[in-house]
Amino acid sequence: TIKMKKIFITIFTLVSTVVMSTAQTSNFCGTTEFAPIAARLKANKALLAKNPVQEREVKWVPMKFHIISKSDGTGAVQEHRVLDMLCGLNEFFAPLDIQFYIKDGFNYFSNTAAATDPQSAGGTTQMKAKKVKNVVNVFLPQSFTKPGLLGYYTEGYPGYQNDFLVVKKSQVGKGIYTIEHEIGHFFSLLHPFNGWEDNDYDPSVHGNPVKILTAPNFSLDPPFNAVPVEFVDQTNCEIAGDLICDTPASYNFANNYWGAKGCQPMDQSVKDYHGDVVNPDEENLMDYFNGCASYHLSPTQANLVKTDLTTRFATFGPQKLNGGYVPTADLVTSKVTAPNPAHQQTISNFGDIKLDWEDVPGATHYFVMLDVTSSFSFKPVSQIVTKSEWTATGLAKNKKYNWLVYPYNERSTCVGPAVFEFTTGSWAVSTTEIKELDKWTLQPNPAISGMDVMINATTIDKFNASVCVMDITGKILHTQSDVHFFAGDNTVKISTDNLASGMYIVQIKSLSGVSTKKLVIE
Repeated sequence: TIKMKKIFITIFTLVSTVVMSTAQTSNFCGTTEFAPIAARLKANKALLAKNPVQEREVKWVPMKFHIISKSDGTGAVQEHRVLDMLCGLNEFFAPLDIQFYIKDGFNYFSNTAAATDPQSAGGTTQMKAKKVKNVVNVFLPQSFTKPGLLGYYTEGYPGYQNDFLVVKKSQVGKGIYTIEHEIGHFFSLLHPFNGWEDNDYDPSVHGNPVKILTAPNFSLDPPFNAVPVEFVDQTNCEIAGDLICDTPASYNFANNYWGAKGCQPMDQSVKDYHGDVVNPDEENLMDYFNGCASYHLSPTQANLVKTDLTTRFATFGPQKLNGGYVPTADLVTSKVTAPNPAHQQTISNFGDIKLDWEDVPGATHYFVMLDVTSSFSFKPVSQIVTKSEWTATGLAKNKKYNWLVYPYNERSTCVGPAVFEFTTGSWAVSTTEIKELDKWTLQPNPAISGMDVMINATTIDKFNASVCVMDITGKILHTQSDVHFFAGDNTVKISTDNLASGMYIVQIKSLSGVSTKKLVIE
């Protein structure tokens, strides 16, 4: 595998034979199959010349994110980071009228080889087996064994056994641009410095002016010789570098030679074979300059991406993308509000706590996560739900908890999470519901002290239970023993005499379980 450096750093393979360099790089992209990518690129250039891109209709591209954990179930990336990453991907490609959507939810599987060494034979076999047809497959492992590897694209030819992207857990998020870069490869784009991937420019080796006419990396790209070094004057831009003429010549300056300077413009100290000053586009998505405020594709790169997508929608063998679908869900434009428990509320009980919130317009799913730390980095528990509620189980007493809710739908993942906190009390709640009890209410609620409150219960079968009223500390204030509930509708009267204004707990307890509700006295 050709070692390549990290594309971009923020706080967020066409198989070919290569000559491995001894130069060490800190971070790199692992895509290596550049000959087949170049073949597709040339085909796309021919199509583009015959059929210039004109239409402005949004094309919707299906994606399947595969969240990989180790065999023991640990180490997987959290879903909200995947949602953030999809948001960033859609924002970047919106000017191209290309949008990506989540096809039939996330896929989860546990395999240590795939999670920690996806390029191994075992890891690759697992990913091939899990790959879904007719979508863009993105695998999200925890790590790679090769130091510095951040992500890669593996080409679909021959036989379409591959054709998927792999992005390291640390690169999952918005504003990191690893997935955007690999999607560029997926849509047939090469690096502007094509042919220099494993051999950074070094004036002591390559000269200044550059004295070589063929790039240092060997290539299987026809006519089966090395890629020509691109000239600044563009006289060979159709056959050299990335084969695109509106991306300036680049010789992989971004790390060893220029890396410490990040995204600053070159100081024009490097000259090409003809003595012309080399001035790469530092903000081009497919180059390796890091720390730029923004990145872009050239007009030709953008049109080639659109052309490749059209081909993938039409004829791309078994891995043809499903096209023509338009998501019907509205954009999600607001965060979750009206949490229950309320933000920073101290509740009376612990154990199983039901969390709920107001429905968010447009949201079809909610990602919910809870932890004792505000960074959600200790032992977070999470769940994706389709209703605006979730029950957290086994919570400790007198403990502060943080929870977030991230509303989204298949095409809209940019609103982000709302974060809340609450503190549990000391009153224990059973985790077992009463199987004979269908539903029940307290009427009226709130009530006035001295006014009788009615339990209106609908039961599936008869059972005996006790009914008690407790304060928020769990102290029992009133108990009715051996209350008979019959199948059907039942009414049980509760006296509120001597209850001061405040919140209380009404509990129905039988041999099969416990059910509780809050009662407010005004």
